[in-house]
Amino acid sequence: MSTQIAPRTTSWSRFLSLPGWVKSVMVGWVAAMLLAVGIAVASDSTPKPVLPPAAGASASPSPTADPAKEAVAAAPQKSASPASADVAITSCAVDQVGYASATVRVTNNSSKPSNYLVTVTFESKDGTTQVATGFVAVNSLQPGQHSDETANSFKESAGSFVCKVNPKDVTRYAA
Repeated sequence: MSTQIAPRTTSWSRFLSLPGWVKSVMVGWVAAMLLAVGIAVASDSTPKPVLPPAAGASASPSPTADPAKEAVAAAPQKSASPASADVAITSCAVDQVGYASATVRVTNNSSKPSNYLVTVTFESKDGTTQVATGFVAVNSLQPGQHSDETANSFKESAGSFVCKVNPKDVTRYAA
């Protein structure tokens, strides 16, 4: 009498046999959950002072910009969270291609090297229309260091706009 042993099916082989779109969704969810847990664990909740804009930084558009496309810089934002206190818009204008653009200064006021993700919103002057958004990412910024980065809308600007950073759109996590 002979006994047959069925081949063992592993979880990995079952995962590999799934359709491609199912695997993509599953991997995406796992990555999103790991990122969320990492941000929650690594966030520094110690309040930090708000720093003034850098000396010589202009908060208004370039005088050489086309007046028809001239942008208006955003007013300084009040800090609602420690990470947002690390971010300041130093210029807001139309770039040479015609896209809405903002220069963002990110200063690490925490005690540890940090990574930052910042969303810049380009809005109409009256705030009723979101023209576009742009993003800034800074990696491994050391305590006390700053980095000047550019957020581009990659969308042509039609008229005047302001640049804003919502405090909820600033994420800082340990490098």
